[in-house]
Amino acid sequence: MKKVLSIICAMTLFVLPVGCSNQQTRDTSLNDIPTTAQSSATANSVITETTAPPAETTVPPTTEPTTVPVTESAKTVQLTDLTSIADAPKTTDRLTDNYGNTYGTAIINDTTCYEYLLDGQYSVLKGTLYIPKGETGNVEVVLTVKGDGYVLYASPLMAKTSRPQEFEVNIAGFNKLVIEWNRNSYYLRCCLANAVLSEEASSRQEAVDPKTLPREITGLTSIAEKPEKTDKLTDVLGNTYNYAIYNTIGGNECFEYLLDKKYSKFKGTLYFPRGETTNKSITMTLTADGQKIYESPAMTVSSAPVDFEVDVSQYNDFKINFSKNAWSGTLCIGNAYIYYA
Repeated sequence: MKKVLSIICAMTLFVLPVGCSNQQTRDTSLNDIPTTAQSSATANSVITETTAPPAETTVPPTTEPTTVPVTESAKTVQLTDLTSIADAPKTTDRLTDNYGNTYGTAIINDTTCYEYLLDGQYSVLKGTLYIPKGETGNVEVVLTVKGDGYVLYASPLMAKTSRPQEFEVNIAGFNKLVIEWNRNSYYLRCCLANAVLSEEASSRQEAVDPKTLPREITGLTSIAEKPEKTDKLTDVLGNTYNYAIYNTIGGNECFEYLLDKKYSKFKGTLYFPRGETTNKSITMTLTADGQKIYESPAMTVSSAPVDFEVDVSQYNDFKINFSKNAWSGTLCIGNAYIYYA
């Protein structure tokens, strides 16, 4: 019996320290709660002391980081800030048009031609044409824009009653830009407002194919007489033209060009200008490499305008002749354009 009691007491003494140890552990955990990382490290050390914590695994992204491109603002410059290699444009303080609209800046047709070397930097030319308030002249003004000699834009005829005309011209890919007025500046003032060239970086226009563009025949070098432009751009029926040359020669004289088979066609409209009073008739003849390729009907002041178009693609030497009595009246070739082959 004594032996049994001794065993029981021994067992009791062995169990009690364990119970006290557990109570102490719970009290410590209440006073100091470990973080998740600490708990994880403790758990790993309990499992084995020789195993290092697992290396941190970096999961590669499934896609490349998206870089948002920086949008550059389109480069824009005022026409007056560029240097013209011909005449310099003149600004004006006549900033109100004949309909009461007012503009910020404007240049006026005191000089006939502005010329710029763009080096392909710009794609758009924008502006507004207007007749300043108080103009009373009875003539008409035209503005023409050319790129490397090709006609990109010709304005409507601007008269004293004309409304303002906004325009936008594609100049992408061209090096030399020419802005040209006809010669009526002394009789009717016309202004170009807010004229700017823009790079249009966000929506750059495609370069124009020169093969689709006309060239003024006066833009070619004549090896004989040089044709002159006329400001009489309205015919006897009231039709108007962007530009025209006229019969400053007659008889054996001619306008002569060496085309070198670079051009495809020459076209235009023959007309007598409004107000012409001659009683003579005038004929125009076109020859190429010694062959007659076109002869007009005899034109009088009562004649309707005559359109013509000739193929010059296979010719080198090209001539424009008028009949001997050409000095008796003014016969015009309206929109006398030649096209690249």
